[in-house]
Amino acid sequence: MKNALCTVFCVIPILASAGSPVGVTEKIAPLADLKLEVSEQVERLSGVLTAEKYDDAKDGDVRQAFGLLACLGQAIAEHDQADGAKIQGAALRDAALQYKRKASLEEAQKAFEAVKLAVAGQAEGDHAKEHPWNKLINMHPMMEEMNDRNSKILRVLRRPRGRFFWEFCG
Repeated sequence: MKNALCTVFCVIPILASAGSPVGVTEKIAPLADLKLEVSEQVERLSGVLTAEKYDDAKDGDVRQAFGLLACLGQAIAEHDQADGAKIQGAALRDAALQYKRKASLEEAQKAFEAVKLAVAGQAEGDHAKEHPWNKLINMHPMMEEMNDRNSKILRVLRRPRGRFFWEFCG
């Protein structure tokens, strides 16, 4: 899964065309890893899209999760084995892009409902497969997400202890 996410995140900033210059294949980004990350982001959003937590999380977790879902949706849409996926990649991307930075809780919940429909394979409407990669997520939330993930890895590498370290690095 780490390789798939690195591929998705490292390719996004340099892409300016509608299609990915490198095809999204099972060898580069396994579909199972993309699906796992989608489910993790859906779980992340379900925990913060509440009246109590939304205002504190909208510029951080919410924005990052929707941006990541847009990237993952595009990766699934362009994946060479997308036909075998229950998740509708293009619909997921379009649903995640419904979230805007200044969205209210109700607007964010509406976008999240559309995300859940796409993940369940029940989204309706026309969703083009092609979409510019550089229009999926802004640079700031992408870099914040990368920084969060990197700090978690570095924390483990700084304090190697127990079996987990050797399994992680081995």
